Order: sequence, then structure tokens, then C-alpha cells
Amino acid sequence: NVTPTFIYKALAGQEIPLENEGIATRDFIFVEDICRGLLLCAQKGEPGEVYNLGSGTETSIAQLARMIIKLSESGSNIKMLPKRKWDNSGKRFASVEMSKKYLGFEARISVEEGLLRTIAWTRENRELIEACMQKHAGHMDYIKGKEEA
Repeated sequence: NVTPTFIYKALAGQEIPLENEGIATRDFIFVEDICRGLLLCAQKGEPGEVYNLGSGTETSIAQLARMIIKLSESGSNIKMLPKRKWDNSGKRFASVEMSKKYLGFEARISVEEGLLRTIAWTRENRELIEACMQKHAGHMDYIKGKEEA
């Protein structure tokens, strides 16, 4: 959820919040690559085996926020927030050796290209996004309250 949230906030000129200074890392992969990887799992994968579908590239949440601000040409600022009590997720990125060796899978779309495509899609669909947000605003307040607890 972090990528679409940061993109929306950047396009709206809102502050982008970074808990724990954005030091946590993730393996961001574009949806097109994931879909291709899932098809390869279905076609070539062995039942019971585990195939990590990822880019194999570690990106910090802070790096992601800075890339989104730059690529969207946003004037948004980053707001540093304290670490959430419950969040101990740290570093997470995929070991992609199995999926490469047995499925022939490699991510083709870089983080930057995926962000550019997602930024463009978000710009084109902002009205729809905002209508959905408005429709579910009551649920979002409930979820936000749970996150702060």
C-alpha cells in the first residue's frame, strides 16, 4: 500500500510520512512482472516448491519516497515520524535464485519505470481514485484508528 499512497500524496502536494525515518526496505516489483511470474509458476513450477517473485533489489521506504517526489515532479515534503510500536519488519527483499533457475523468471521493469507508469496511471485516474476514497472514508477512519493503536 505504500507505493500508491505515496504517489497519491505526492500528486496532491501532501506531506509523505516516513515512520522510523523510512529505514525499512522492501523488494518492489511491478504488477506486470508479478503476473508474468505467476503464470510461469503455474506453467513450470513444481507443486510444493517455493518461488519468490521479486526484483531482487532492496529499496528503502525513504528511497522510494524520494524517487516518487522526483519522478512526479512534486513539491511534497517528507515528514519523519517515530517508529510504530508494532512495526518490526526491517529488511524484506526476495531471494530470486529459484524462480530464475527453475522458472526462467526475472523482473523486467525497473522500480523507476514501474513508478513512472504508476504515476501516469494515477494522474489519469485521479477522479476515480478520489471517488473510491470518498465512498470508503468511514472505513478508512476505522483503519487509521487501528494503525495508531
